[in-house]
Amino acid sequence: MKMSQWSGHEKFIVMLDKHNQPGCNRGFLAFVDYKTVINVLNDVVKGKSPDSYIYEDRIVDLGVTKSTVMKIIDKIDRGQWSEEIRSIAIRLKLENLVVPFNGEWVVPVDSSIS
Repeated sequence: MKMSQWSGHEKFIVMLDKHNQPGCNRGFLAFVDYKTVINVLNDVVKGKSPDSYIYEDRIVDLGVTKSTVMKIIDKIDRGQWSEEIRSIAIRLKLENLVVPFNGEWVVPVDSSIS
């Protein structure tokens, strides 16, 4: 089957497996959280502020710039994982996508896009 025929969930699983992402869940609830991150990224592209994004009645600093968001979306479109997805999911406290390290939410320090 061609990749163009895959479901969004299948593309998500392959992306995580291809880029060997420990600490990220692959189940359907994780995919729902991933789609939430994608929606947040699209909101930023449309003009919402990444340093004061309102999510579930709280203001969240996503820790990225709009230009970084564009790079993340580009990588996703090419089927590549971006570590910033994990960072944003942690900041949004999307527990189904990322597993807290040592029981607490830790935002990765080195999360550069190559």
